[in-house]
Amino acid sequence: MITLKVWFKLENPKDNWTKVSLEEVEYVDNLKKKIKIEMAPKLNTFALSSLTLKATYNNDNSNETVELHEKGELVSVLRLFNIDEMNVKDSFAKNILLFITASPGTANMTYKTLPSWQKTKYDRLADESLKALYLETICEKREKNELNLDIIKVALISLVNILMDVLNKGHNDNESIKTFMLILNAVVGGIQLLIIILKIVMIAIYWVDVGLSCSELLLKVSSAQQNV
Repeated sequence: MITLKVWFKLENPKDNWTKVSLEEVEYVDNLKKKIKIEMAPKLNTFALSSLTLKATYNNDNSNETVELHEKGELVSVLRLFNIDEMNVKDSFAKNILLFITASPGTANMTYKTLPSWQKTKYDRLADESLKALYLETICEKREKNELNLDIIKVALISLVNILMDVLNKGHNDNESIKTFMLILNAVVGGIQLLIIILKIVMIAIYWVDVGLSCSELLLKVSSAQQNV
């Protein structure tokens, strides 16, 4: 059985066209994952959420490019260009060209940005696709951490706005002010506690990283002594 493949390239005039298999691909999200793994050796990979996929009709008369959504099916891409849907993957492979962009910023992940203990894990992986998935997992964790911090910021801002609104509505009696000060002190104390916890976590990660680096160095020295 012939494996159907679709052509894709970076949205860059200097990049070359590459093919990726459509096997087990029904949705755009599946296609993005396959393309990301295929491109990992070239781009040191990147978070899946930073990858944008665009499609165009492979004929001489079409210059239209459409951005694809992750949840969309392959057949929905064919419908955008009024292409025959009788054999979805065959039509997709013959008629669709894909362009890829990887957005810059903190979402991008490269080998150089990893701490030494994660580099050690990465180096132990023999397969390029496993390395790509490993970096993607780290990216997703970082994105979740950033999202959690954003949620905390929004919650704190909302709380302060509510407290200020209470004071601005004429509730300036002593009891309201006391309540306001108690809540404000609790918020400030909570922020300070959160900062202390984060510092402790960062220190712990640092010393684990140092310990692993020392262990790795000792192993190299021991190996060198044995070879002498």
